[in-house]
Amino acid sequence: MSKSEFTAAKLIESWRREGVRLNSGAAEASIIHLERRFQVRVPPTLREYLMIADGMPLGSTDSNMIRFWPVAEIVPLADGAPESLGDAASECGRALLFADYCIWSHAYAVQPDAPNHVLLVVGERPVDLKMQFDEFVDAYMSRGVLW
Repeated sequence: MSKSEFTAAKLIESWRREGVRLNSGAAEASIIHLERRFQVRVPPTLREYLMIADGMPLGSTDSNMIRFWPVAEIVPLADGAPESLGDAASECGRALLFADYCIWSHAYAVQPDAPNHVLLVVGERPVDLKMQFDEFVDAYMSRGVLW
């Protein structure tokens, strides 16, 4: 099992223990369609997670009120929250929105390019959390709401 697969499996198991409703895994074809549509590469751990559980159904969250989105809802930051880009459009516009907290109190996006950092989308400019998706997942599982 790769590190990406292990991280994704830990996340899913954590949600199952909590009783979080999850969608069935996404077909690889739908992830490829997302990549082609937005000309990005989905980071490996996010890809593994989506193939095991394609996010949470609309109206579902974890106990911290975070909802991870299915492939069909994932969009670049420039499309999903352009008002949150500020002067960072060129460096963050392609980041993929993948989750939100408390019905968009803030959201999370992941850079499709190395180093694949997760961004906190709040206010007028995204904040680089300086962690890759697998590090974000580890922090999320140990702390719950992140910022």
